Amino acid sequence: MGLFDKLKENAEAAKVAKQEAKAARETYDLANKALESTMLVSGSNGGFKWDDTNRFFTLTTGPFKPTLVVKYDSLVSYRVDEQIVTTEQTKGSQKKKGTLTRAAVGTIIMPGVGTVVGGLTGKKVDQSNTVTSSNIVRTIVISRDDAYIPVINASYNDALIMKLDQILSERNSTETSQDDVAPSNGDGLTVADELLKLKGLLDAGVLTDDEFQAQKAKLLQ
Repeated sequence: MGLFDKLKENAEAAKVAKQEAKAARETYDLANKALESTMLVSGSNGGFKWDDTNRFFTLTTGPFKPTLVVKYDSLVSYRVDEQIVTTEQTKGSQKKKGTLTRAAVGTIIMPGVGTVVGGLTGKKVDQSNTVTSSNIVRTIVISRDDAYIPVINASYNDALIMKLDQILSERNSTETSQDDVAPSNGDGLTVADELLKLKGLLDAGVLTDDEFQAQKAKLLQ
């Protein structure tokens, strides 16, 4: 295969990959649109709406930007970034105030006689007033498990913060509860059940103390 053929093959492969990526994104967008159409609004605040029944919320991050659909289960974390923006505003204006100066000069008409000549010299008097103000701009940065838009930057919204806290708190509680469940064997018996069973066999004299300890150690591994 020559160089030209190789370049042509690479170009075709890149074209196919681009078409596949476009098709995947269109499928992704259609799926989000379909999900959005099922929304049963549980509450809303500005450009933020949530649906606790279907477990997703929609968010508009700015004018002329598409509405984002965020599934509760896709959330990973969030943080609030703060930026101090300083602005200066000048009020009033600068005025030019004239001052009279005097000088003695000789003239042809009356030589040797000092003639007073008045003139204006420019002096700027700054009557402006500059006001400096600082504002804190807060942005909510949301991280989620998403192939196309894993990070979302949204304007600060108290309702959004409360909902994010609720979603993540409920998930953490669920995960903690699952971790606290005692492990079980293939028969559906927990380790505690197996230990009670062994203790019964020990008390009945079926197992010796050494056998009981050996089986117990094996269960607790």
